[in-house]
Amino acid sequence: MNKEYVLGLLRTTLNNYVVGCLAGYFVTHTEPNNLIETLEMRNQKAPEFAVMLDLKPMREMLNNSEKRSILLSEQMKSILRSFVKDMFEIVKLYANETNQFNKVKKANWYSFVRVIRNCLAHDFRLRFNDYDKKTLPVKWQDKEITLTMKDQPLKVQILNEAIALELFKEIFTFVETELR
Repeated sequence: MNKEYVLGLLRTTLNNYVVGCLAGYFVTHTEPNNLIETLEMRNQKAPEFAVMLDLKPMREMLNNSEKRSILLSEQMKSILRSFVKDMFEIVKLYANETNQFNKVKKANWYSFVRVIRNCLAHDFRLRFNDYDKKTLPVKWQDKEITLTMKDQPLKVQILNEAIALELFKEIFTFVETELR
């Protein structure tokens, strides 16, 4: 694995995030009754495994404002979860494979993102293991995670779409400029 390959993986992670956000935009701005009734999903590498999705239940959900709000909120959580976890794991894997993990571990974003990644990987609550308890509080920019936040849900002030993009930019630049 070389640095250009890793930067490409990170760009793909960003692209996936943007596509997920676009899906949320289209769901928000599309009249539910205009949705097609079925959607054929076909894997380009294995087209024989095509699946037809029935979108009628989705249309019903989107016609209910409360259910629509929950659906969009859960979709954005899913996108954030994938985005943050993927960028973190890609950099961590590369750093380990190239014996640069100590450099990554010292980055100002590392401990903050590690705690967030663990939170996202489980139940969106800040749960701290013994290692975390030794390193807390962790801070990135003006955001701080402290031991007093134990078992609390991850707040939007700590991680949201804008913050995730800022993290991505900083991590991408770090890989680009600080790692070999």
